[in-house]
Amino acid sequence: MDAKRLSKKQCLAMLERSCFAHLAFVRRTHADVVPIRIAFSEGWLYFRADRELSETIGHNAWVAITVSDRLSSTRFASIVVRGTCYATERTGSRGGDDAAFRGILKLRDRAPATAAQVRRMERSLVIFRVRVEELRGTLSIVPCGAPPS
Repeated sequence: MDAKRLSKKQCLAMLERSCFAHLAFVRRTHADVVPIRIAFSEGWLYFRADRELSETIGHNAWVAITVSDRLSSTRFASIVVRGTCYATERTGSRGGDDAAFRGILKLRDRAPATAAQVRRMERSLVIFRVRVEELRGTLSIVPCGAPPS
């Protein structure tokens, strides 16, 4: 597998256009990974968490998020973001609250929902934001040809 490092500008552009990622975190004594819908805004990644994930993050707020993009049948771009989860409410400053609100709106506007879905999400989800503290990306050439028939 050949790999080339992506520039910070390329990584940020990929985060801007991505809406799906995987969140890696520590749950009790092991690492876990879950798929999440994301929005990137002003240096923060926003995502929703159900009650169980929210409680887990409350015990260990450090996470890693991976985003992948298939560019062709053999070329893949992938990014790993590391950072700490923060609440999107009462951030400690008016500017932080305003930025969090813009991120929440961007996440919300990524996918239309029915009224029933909105009510269910309001009851069961918390929105977190992750400050992009570490960012690393690679462009990989992986021979993923069709399996033999």
